[in-house]
Amino acid sequence: MKNQLVKPVVRLTETAMMIALGTVLSLLSLFNPPYGGSITPAAMLPMVMIAYRHGTGWGLGAAAVYAVVQMLFGLDNFGYVPGVAAVICIFLFDYFIAYAAMGLGGLFRKLQNPALGLALGSLVACAVRYLCHVVSGCTVWASTPFMTDGAAISFSLFYNASYMLPQTIIEVAAAWVIGGALDLRNPRISRLSRETVSPVSSVLSLVGKLAAAGGVAYLLVEISVAMMIVLDAAGYDPAAFVLSAVVLPWQRMLIVAAACAVVSTVCLLLAKRKSDNKQ
Repeated sequence: MKNQLVKPVVRLTETAMMIALGTVLSLLSLFNPPYGGSITPAAMLPMVMIAYRHGTGWGLGAAAVYAVVQMLFGLDNFGYVPGVAAVICIFLFDYFIAYAAMGLGGLFRKLQNPALGLALGSLVACAVRYLCHVVSGCTVWASTPFMTDGAAISFSLFYNASYMLPQTIIEVAAAWVIGGALDLRNPRISRLSRETVSPVSSVLSLVGKLAAAGGVAYLLVEISVAMMIVLDAAGYDPAAFVLSAVVLPWQRMLIVAAACAVVSTVCLLLAKRKSDNKQ
């Protein structure tokens, strides 16, 4: 494998830089639900990239270090629940396993399509993290006043989906863009060669993809905010999620969604035309 040519000191330096970058991105929250979780500008992607670049084994180790860093930033959460068992469960499912799962981003590094491989790795990492938070939510946090009796599982499923679904969209979209632009499997990271694609076409394609992903992420964030408002008003009854449609800013959502769709369509069509003309 080409990655075996990467010197250990270079690999350690890259890993340290990506842990630092992921930590900084995790602090730049786009939305913070009232009872844990957040939507960030692709804070998981640096660890996924390390796993994709250097392999799943190395990625799991690097992501475990990142998980400990995240736990240190969230030490206050351990004070909300009593008992050693609860503390251990939070450590495992809200932090260690949840964030160490980013090391699974290297599972698809052998696919010929690097963008697809990185995006699938991000999707798997996000899915495992979501399941970990669901387990923690319906066990440890079920005994807290945040939950109503008998609704722990459904509440945990919906609540964690309210921020993990937009986060997954952001992570996968960013992974697709980066995976299609950079060759992460070579010892020295470089741009992927695209002799038949003009620079203008590449920029237009990138803008189009970002507009589409941004529009979807925006809609999911608006829905997440509405769900949190309904949960506060309805006493955290998961059946009340359907009422979130009442508080949604439909006019603003339609305008933003339409604008993103138009920009994305125009840019992608122009990119295809430029590419066809060059060929």
